Amino acid sequence: MGVTVGKTVFLGRKALKKRDPAVEWLSSLVAPLSPREFLLQQARELLVKSGQLEPPFEPQKALPPSVKGVEKAKISRDGMLVPVEQGFIIKLNSQRPKVRQRFACAHEIGHTFFFDWAGGRPWRPYESLSSYWAEEDLCYEFAEEMLMPQETLEKLIGMIGPPCINNFEGLLNTFQVSSEALTRRIQRLNIWESIMVILIKDDQSSNFLKRRLVRKHKSYKYFRIQWDKLLTKNSSPYIAFRQPGVVKKSVIKAEELFRGGKKNKNWSIESCRFNAKNSAIVVSIITPSEST
Repeated sequence: MGVTVGKTVFLGRKALKKRDPAVEWLSSLVAPLSPREFLLQQARELLVKSGQLEPPFEPQKALPPSVKGVEKAKISRDGMLVPVEQGFIIKLNSQRPKVRQRFACAHEIGHTFFFDWAGGRPWRPYESLSSYWAEEDLCYEFAEEMLMPQETLEKLIGMIGPPCINNFEGLLNTFQVSSEALTRRIQRLNIWESIMVILIKDDQSSNFLKRRLVRKHKSYKYFRIQWDKLLTKNSSPYIAFRQPGVVKKSVIKAEELFRGGKKNKNWSIESCRFNAKNSAIVVSIITPSEST
């Protein structure tokens, strides 16, 4: 539940520097639950009501009664929520990959709970700009719970084993989500003891990679990667970048991979480039090596 200390409201793993209008308003409606607890509960209940018990979970089959329809159109963002009389219309970007459309749909469903219904047409009873990021993070987690329920994901990961590219790809196919969404979910739940890195092609040069996301297990929260060592031309990520669909493995010394400390250990890096026809995304999973 949310805890107030001075002017700080602690919500889940996030600390908001002042009472957020969106959080405060939703808290007044769902207490004694916190907004986070309420939203995750709603995601689970919508799945149960839709009869979906196994992944992949389809958000368009788990719409709440307030959502009157889902439309696909050429819009400037992944998805948007349009208030109408007695409900909402969800619009999805028809030009985005299916996995992003599915996540956007679930994300927009989460936003429906931040509206007041007084007067027939949904409206926000608070200043939305000041509460944008708090609401966004809650809706991201709502979408994660709808597409990758914690209980289901933890059960599957317990069955498939330790962090590696093959298991990661299996989870992508099972849940039908993007690499970004899956790495964020695994990190949020601290399921895999690993460091996951998503790299993309540098816009300035087709021959270089740049980091996009770094997701660390809590055990490695303060480990600082030496990017000039990780992203050499002969490194696992670069070889994977040049050979789409091939898993490349390598072992690197801790002093070469990280800045300071942790000297007496080697680390294993597995990398693979996914969706080669549509993107240049390389996923690297870094774990302590069995050999030292």
